[in-house]
Amino acid sequence: MNGQRHGVSVVLGMVVSLAALGPPSAAMPAGPRAPVSGVMLTVPQQQQLLRLYAAYRGVPAADIAAGAPGSVLGARVLGDGAQWAVIRFEPSASAPAALARGFQDGAGAGVFTRPAGGRWRILGLGGEPLGCAARLPAPVRLLWRLTGCATPLRSLVPRAGAPPSSAQVAVIAESQVGVLDNPAARNFTGLDCNPYTALEAPTAPTKGCGIDATFGITDRSGLWCADFVKWVWAEAGVTSDLGLVTPAAASFYTWGRAHGEHMQADPVTPQVGDAVVFYPRGRRPNGRYADHVGLVTAVNADGSVNLVDGDFLGPRNISVQADSGISSLSTWAAGIWGPREQWVFVSPQLPSPVQTVAALTTPPR
Repeated sequence: MNGQRHGVSVVLGMVVSLAALGPPSAAMPAGPRAPVSGVMLTVPQQQQLLRLYAAYRGVPAADIAAGAPGSVLGARVLGDGAQWAVIRFEPSASAPAALARGFQDGAGAGVFTRPAGGRWRILGLGGEPLGCAARLPAPVRLLWRLTGCATPLRSLVPRAGAPPSSAQVAVIAESQVGVLDNPAARNFTGLDCNPYTALEAPTAPTKGCGIDATFGITDRSGLWCADFVKWVWAEAGVTSDLGLVTPAAASFYTWGRAHGEHMQADPVTPQVGDAVVFYPRGRRPNGRYADHVGLVTAVNADGSVNLVDGDFLGPRNISVQADSGISSLSTWAAGIWGPREQWVFVSPQLPSPVQTVAALTTPPR
């Protein structure tokens, strides 16, 4: 795939994404002129940013797909004239599977800036929430309607002794909130050492990794949202064909298809214990590439949901994090990856607590 095709597609993504954003948020500071404005980059600029991202990641440019609609954000700071851009790249169809996994969990987003009259440079990868590791200016975050960066960690006490059930998925996932990378990581460019990759993908590298304080094992390095969800499911009692689940978030879609699930895009009614797989909009859900996978830990009376996610960027480290009372997954996902994200729910196919209790208390015939 040549650079011209990359550039044209990404510029089209810029037009779509800025149009989708609409006017600046009402939270923007009042005044005769907004502190930032949207911009559209030229084709040569887009080609340059793709090359900068490829060099920063050490990824061949041919293994980077053209930008999906809504994958580009641009801004200019009024006053000093500095420009900012975020582009979320995806692996090409010909990229090896191991390389494709390296685009998930926020590592597919590049954050770029240039001073007035200067050259573009890459500051780092987007992370989750988007752009926090690169410290995007607050007015730029407001223009793009991104979430804040000081995501609090919660420590929950697990309940023990319950039989395997979907509810146990939530209990186990919440018990892990606050488990951190060791050593601490503020970006996805280097080590991402965690215990779940050590438990689920023991061939991953250990060089540079520390000892996990929760499990007392040597961490292994790798993007680990899928490793975390797989470990939780297994601990909750999922035993069927878990070998289909790999460190790729999209492999949960493969698992669901193999187990006869019909996974509608953007459904509104999950169940506790479901894996939620996020995809860039415009890409049909498939078993090859996804942005991220997390867990549904509660469906609240008002229809909102609680999620627990592994490999999320916090204010000081990458960790397992919890988000409660999410009334709109669309809005929540837009604040993490940018606009135009879709998702599917994958059921672990474990019994509900009521069904489990009935099965245990009914006397044998």
